[in-house]
Amino acid sequence: MIKAIIFDMDGVIINSEATWIKVVEDVFAGYGYEYTKEFHKKIFGSNAARVMKQNLDIKDNEAEIGKKIIERFIYLIRNEGVKEIPGIYQLLDMAKKNFVLAIASSTPKNGIELILDTLGIKDYFSVIVSGYDVKNPKPHPDIYLAAAEKLKLKPEECIAIEDSPNGIKSAKRADMKCIALKNKYADEKELKKSGADMLVSNLDEITEKLLKEL
Repeated sequence: MIKAIIFDMDGVIINSEATWIKVVEDVFAGYGYEYTKEFHKKIFGSNAARVMKQNLDIKDNEAEIGKKIIERFIYLIRNEGVKEIPGIYQLLDMAKKNFVLAIASSTPKNGIELILDTLGIKDYFSVIVSGYDVKNPKPHPDIYLAAAEKLKLKPEECIAIEDSPNGIKSAKRADMKCIALKNKYADEKELKKSGADMLVSNLDEITEKLLKEL
């Protein structure tokens, strides 16, 4: 029986993928590198700072890279604003009445809290886990296992909502069911190959599906 819904944030709650691409492009350029499609596949839905440190010749440590990324992200969000994914308020209202809710996002915690506060939805979530809180980033299962542990639930009692292949793999490796939300930044075939239990085009489909199963 599903008792909790664990949300990814970027691309599921907020339409921030274009912002993140701009952020990472800027940070890559600052280190003298070009942000390629190949790196996008590795970073999309994962811990950008960790991927950069592991794959590029950068003297800064992971924390220093992460600081530059989140500072740039927060700057852009505060100056350009943030737009929620259509249907998120309706989904949260329904879900909060029937499940316990959590966030499992690769974004640093201060970035997550800024977004949730900006949208006025922080109180919906009982648990927030950042990719920076765990040893291994998505696609490893660490972040979802940590969220389940904080919720005091078994992984099989949780369902994840994701929009990236790395995020889907993370949830499935944690033995959770996962709903994948289609987006223009991830190939639909890759989302299917990643093991999602359900593929939807919008959040309203998730609301309808969950209501039918209650």
